[in-house]
Amino acid sequence: MDKRQQKPSRTEYLINKSLIVFADVIIGMLLLVFIERLSKTASGYIAVTSIWAWVFTVAGILLIAGGAYCLRRKKLQGDSASLRYIGGIDLILIGLAVILSGLLFRFVDLQYVIRFLYIAYPCIAVMYLFFALLQREFFLQAVFCAAGIILLWLGVNVRVSFSPVLIGAGFLLPILLLITGIKARRGDGTITVCKRSITLAPKGTSAFGAVFFTAAVLFVLFLLALIFTLFIKIGLSFYLVYLLCGYLFILTVYYTIKLM
Repeated sequence: MDKRQQKPSRTEYLINKSLIVFADVIIGMLLLVFIERLSKTASGYIAVTSIWAWVFTVAGILLIAGGAYCLRRKKLQGDSASLRYIGGIDLILIGLAVILSGLLFRFVDLQYVIRFLYIAYPCIAVMYLFFALLQREFFLQAVFCAAGIILLWLGVNVRVSFSPVLIGAGFLLPILLLITGIKARRGDGTITVCKRSITLAPKGTSAFGAVFFTAAVLFVLFLLALIFTLFIKIGLSFYLVYLLCGYLFILTVYYTIKLM
């Protein structure tokens, strides 16, 4: 058999996959540097919030469409060497990140958006790599924590009238996480989405205690955010973003140690 057609070893696959993911992050960071420099002038700022915001949004939609095509092709033709390292799921995730960037450029202060994306892009890459390393119970919690960070951050930075709505939407996160954890535990680490089984933890694992604890942390933080927003001072909710980031860091260290 031609060596080029042989399936790579697990170690080789993870190394090459990691290099590709971090290359994508570097490209994203370079684009952010370009956007940041362009936005320093009045005309550049207008160009970013109008033209470039739409460019990012359309590019993200095209990436998602390409990802859907790759998934369809894989279903019909099976695994392909050309899609081994950049497949349909990869393109869809990149597309979602690009669309999110475009929407933030359009509706939120660029100064805060660029700072946020400088952190968000590497975090998304690390979460994806944890998913590829089969630490999927961490990936599940990290996705919900990241969504919580975004909602809390937006709740502080958008107009005050929308803040309680965003904070209230945050209560869906712990509920959905709790339901997912319960279903995965009953399914011995596996859930079914659109007739497709997704393994979130090895069979016989007891790792879902951490998932339930994360759901409780999210519920408490959004409850505090709602109290701060309605009765005390909305700016205090920003400190909850740091608390949730700190909790996500603790989760990252915990699951990194588990890999050793």
